[in-house]
Amino acid sequence: MSRIAALALLLIAPLLAYGQAYPSRPIRVIVPYAAGGSLDSVTRAMVHKMSESMGQPMVIDNRPGATGIVGSEVTARAAPDGYTVLVQPVTHYMVQFFAKNVPYDPVKDFTPIGFMGVSPAVLIVSASLPVNNVNELVAYAKKNPGKLDYGTTGIGSMQHLGGLMLSQVAGIKMEHVPYKGGAPAMADLLSGQIAMAFLSASTAMPQAKVGKMRALGVIERQRFRTVPVPTVGESLPGYGVPDTWYGMLGPAGVPEPIVARLNSEIRKAMAAPEVVSRLDGMGFEVKIGTTEEFVTAIRKDIEVIQRIITAAGLKPE
Repeated sequence: MSRIAALALLLIAPLLAYGQAYPSRPIRVIVPYAAGGSLDSVTRAMVHKMSESMGQPMVIDNRPGATGIVGSEVTARAAPDGYTVLVQPVTHYMVQFFAKNVPYDPVKDFTPIGFMGVSPAVLIVSASLPVNNVNELVAYAKKNPGKLDYGTTGIGSMQHLGGLMLSQVAGIKMEHVPYKGGAPAMADLLSGQIAMAFLSASTAMPQAKVGKMRALGVIERQRFRTVPVPTVGESLPGYGVPDTWYGMLGPAGVPEPIVARLNSEIRKAMAAPEVVSRLDGMGFEVKIGTTEEFVTAIRKDIEVIQRIITAAGLKPE
């Protein structure tokens, strides 16, 4: 063996050993939202399989508050040893555009690990609103400027972005009504307090299927197997927000062998037939890929998000 090869082996040996020994104790999985929500439910299905495969328990730690900021800050301050990880939607990268004094950099202070999947969102309207498709909704909004209110799960959500983009692309005026979750938004939509909403498919589709409201389309750029409606962009060219994906992150500086192991375990767990079947029933579509693909998607999504927010003239508050 040459001296260069021997030196290289000496340098990488600690990392290889680190990766092979990992995990040797329980892993804390921070969910920055309350138990029982969509992100929490998806994460529990995944980590159950991951724990079985990795031989160590993955313990859910719900840290709700401030649109995910509380849990993300805990993660950012944790040791980058693979024993504290975070699951977050794409909105992790949106908070900086809506809130001042975020106590971390959502890009620099975290290590991307991998995709979990996508929670599609739907543009849905009250059954009493006299529209049956996106084109009729746009025509109605133009005839009734300023009279349409739309609900979302909150300021800085991907649903909020969907409303902003609809206003921009269609050239219509709508008033945003932020809620603290999908359930209260749905309640006001059913009671007629608001005329329309952008909500997760898991919240919206059960009501649409029984005729209490109409689902006009998913707000992402492609159709989904688990949501039987077209995209809004099929009727309104140029419309389409980034996927509301869920993914796993670690603190900045997690060693590459640990990242690779976690990514591999995520992909294995999310591809398990029983996990796919369970999540299908929630309207959640599994999406997995390499860490490199995850990093590329994050970069592209941040560019799109920033462009929409800049066009809307919004500033952090």
